Amino acid sequence: LVSTRPGLSARCTATYYLNVATFERLAESRTEAHQAIGTGRVVIEGNGVPLKDLANALQSLAIAVGQSPNLLPTG
Repeated sequence: LVSTRPGLSARCTATYYLNVATFERLAESRTEAHQAIGTGRVVIEGNGVPLKDLANALQSLAIAVGQSPNLLPTG
């Protein structure tokens, strides 16, 4: 070990693939991110960050949006 720095490397990237209906289900707590990933409704492509952490980040974002109803699509 030569040195360390706090935080994530700029080389760590993640791309989430899901549709609006799946995001709504996450935001309304009708499903959890790890379940959506397991069934293929969410696909995460990336490197450097464990899948569990990426799933938790998606879950946290969806819950935050769900608590702000004006951010969810209507209709």
